[in-house]
Amino acid sequence: MSCEMSNYHKPFNMNAPEKIIFGNGTAGQVGELVKGMGGKSILVVADPVVAKIEAGQSVIETLKAAGLKVSLFDQVEMEPCFESVASGVNLGRSCGADVVVGVGGGSALDSAKGISAMINNDGNLKDYVGIGLIPRPALPLVLLPTTAGTGSEVTNIAIFTNKESGVKSGVVSDYIRARVAVVDPGLTVGLPAKPTAYSGMDALCHAVEAYTSVNANPLSDMYALEAIRLVTENLRTAVFQGVNVEARTGMAAASLYAGIAFGNAGVTAVHALAYPLGARYHVPHGLANAILLPAVMRHNLPGNLERFAVVADVISAGAAAEMVRDKALLGVEEVAALSADVGIPSRLRDLSVKEEDLAAMADEASHISRLLANNPRPMDSEAIRVVYEACY
Repeated sequence: MSCEMSNYHKPFNMNAPEKIIFGNGTAGQVGELVKGMGGKSILVVADPVVAKIEAGQSVIETLKAAGLKVSLFDQVEMEPCFESVASGVNLGRSCGADVVVGVGGGSALDSAKGISAMINNDGNLKDYVGIGLIPRPALPLVLLPTTAGTGSEVTNIAIFTNKESGVKSGVVSDYIRARVAVVDPGLTVGLPAKPTAYSGMDALCHAVEAYTSVNANPLSDMYALEAIRLVTENLRTAVFQGVNVEARTGMAAASLYAGIAFGNAGVTAVHALAYPLGARYHVPHGLANAILLPAVMRHNLPGNLERFAVVADVISAGAAAEMVRDKALLGVEEVAALSADVGIPSRLRDLSVKEEDLAAMADEASHISRLLANNPRPMDSEAIRVVYEACY
């Protein structure tokens, strides 16, 4: 890879949690870890399902075993909204929480970020949509993912839906980055095939977008490419042999690495186009990304053919095509094939999306400038509509 492709000519920095703990069984350390942070009254944030299954219960029990007071907020929604965060904040304040522990998928981890921020800040979380607007530090935050895809455990980003407008918005602040991320692949072993596939393709999307972002840097590249390799090698097995610990561990690492990559380089148009699908149709985030990724990659190829060719090399362990464009196109085909292999539909119409909504969705997506600014090729509402139609 040339020096220019590696972006060494641009200054860069990298951000991640103060501590990352990775490995099977590491969730059992959380109680003593939080106690060592000075925590006494812990607010656990989870969705209603995770709160009841072994993954959630084991985290709660290890906190209690450390002699900590534990309160549970288990009303996280699939598409978390600002109002649900407010309910969690009220609980956190009433129980005197001094540490927030989030356990679950991206919705739970993002909710934990919002709750930890607003316990220590005035107003409404809506007031802080944008970059760097939260005025005071959040409560100390520990995050444990139970899916392998979101990467939220290592980023400073949280996404929420405005119920009034139906628009998804991002809150970006270093104050909502976890103090500690605990990535225990064992917490993902019980995840059913469909969410395993959706979250795994989400991790791939994060990695591909981070690598092809205009803000990519040499360190984010390292994490992104390794994440792409790990997803390619492990996702099919994780989906169809869910108890395979090696595959689950590979996917947990892939999600972690992709999170570090996109948490620094940013994501691009796939995520911008996915937001209206989640807000309007409640399409699971990873599913929306999986359907959109090949078409957005195809649109973006002229923006950086060389980087998409590298993606193809990693996905296919050395794409056979000699011409750079042909190799890059093979990468698009490989991504689509992986998505199909794990049972993901290829068309928006399969999700009951209405064709007449595509133009309005394109207009909504075109205003998500925070993400589109990272895209290697400009996209206006017309270009977005064309991509939606290609996916329809």
